[in-house]
Amino acid sequence: MPRKTDCHLSADFEISRPQERILGDPIAEWAEDWWEWVLQGPRMDGNPQTDETGEFADVENDGPVFFIAGTFGNPLNDPVERSFEVPDGTPLLIPILNDIYISVNTDERPRALANNSLGDWKRSVEDLFLVIDGEEVKNLDSHFLRTDFFSPGRPEDGEDGNLLGEFLGELPPEEDLFPSRTAGYWVMVEDLAPGEHTIQFGGTT
Repeated sequence: MPRKTDCHLSADFEISRPQERILGDPIAEWAEDWWEWVLQGPRMDGNPQTDETGEFADVENDGPVFFIAGTFGNPLNDPVERSFEVPDGTPLLIPILNDIYISVNTDERPRALANNSLGDWKRSVEDLFLVIDGEEVKNLDSHFLRTDFFSPGRPEDGEDGNLLGEFLGELPPEEDLFPSRTAGYWVMVEDLAPGEHTIQFGGTT
């Protein structure tokens, strides 16, 4: 009898199972790296997460997994459309919908606060969708991941600082952003056939 799997197979792509290791690492660890990529990246102007055209999609994005940027959301839920190129054969990490709790040393019980905040966020999520070339990917709830506690790096303030510094300003040298944590619905796409593709994803919270 065939082994039951929740892996989505298509002639043009494959959706990895949430528990799979990609290039040796769990998808949850790639999700941590994704947040470091966003938050350690350029300030609002020039950051892939705030990009509205795809011009900055490849900024600091030359690793073995290609990170697809999301958005920080907006009250009207207006879509953002981007066009960009991805190196052939590179897996794509898609952030269907996610949240992060960034901890500072002034927090009391930071781990409990992170867990409670992310739990509240998860209960508010609805209407998840991922469509690749017109083909709907189902069972997105099964792709929920919660990472271990980690640090997204230090904020760098000033004109040439990073996005984290724009959000938080400068922190004292002794302060660390551990234990931060992220949770969300992450999908890893592998074996995407060469050529043009359209990927639509998102949700509401």
